[in-house]
This record gives sequence, structure tokens and C-alpha cells, in this order.
Amino acid sequence: MKKETNFNFANISKIQSTELTTIVKETITLDFIPAKNFTVVDLWNIQRRSKTTMNSRKLAAFQ
Repeated sequence: MKKETNFNFANISKIQSTELTTIVKETITLDFIPAKNFTVVDLWNIQRRSKTTMNSRKLAAFQ
């Protein structure tokens, strides 16, 4: 199967491409709180909530 592609990218020079790829702006936060790890219990809660939502939708459709 053949597909046609259209490239909508503007032509940029080699200097511009190196500038775009080398500029890095980093900030340091002192009050950083690491994210909670995703556990099996979290996945179980997500699945449980989606099941109850689906069941309530089914019940609402019958009424």
C-alpha cells in the first residue's frame, strides 16, 4: 500500500537547528515532593471505579 506524505516543516539552517537542540533551561526547586509510586492497589481501585460507573450507566439506561 502506497501512502503520500506532505512535509509541512519549514526549512531551517544548520545553525538554527543546533541552537534549538542545545538550549536547555533548568530550574531547581527546593520544595520538591516526589510523586507517589503507582502500585497494584492503585490499578485495582481504578478498575473497581470503572466497573461501578459502567454498572450505574446500565441501570440508568433501564429506568
